[in-house]
Amino acid sequence: MEELKAIIAQITGDLICETHPEVCKLRDSNYPHLESLLHERLLNDEAVVSVQTAIAELETELGHL
Repeated sequence: MEELKAIIAQITGDLICETHPEVCKLRDSNYPHLESLLHERLLNDEAVVSVQTAIAELETELGHL
């Protein structure tokens, strides 16, 4: 079971980095900051958004910096 968990973690990590490379860089360099940005977006947004949407929006913003 632990091996399966490790494989799932690796695959999902790879997918995030393939689809959201800027978020992946931020995750690797400063995870607490990434978490803070996502909390801000999820808790302060007028419209309810999913975590996936928040990550995609953050990717767009980071890509324009």
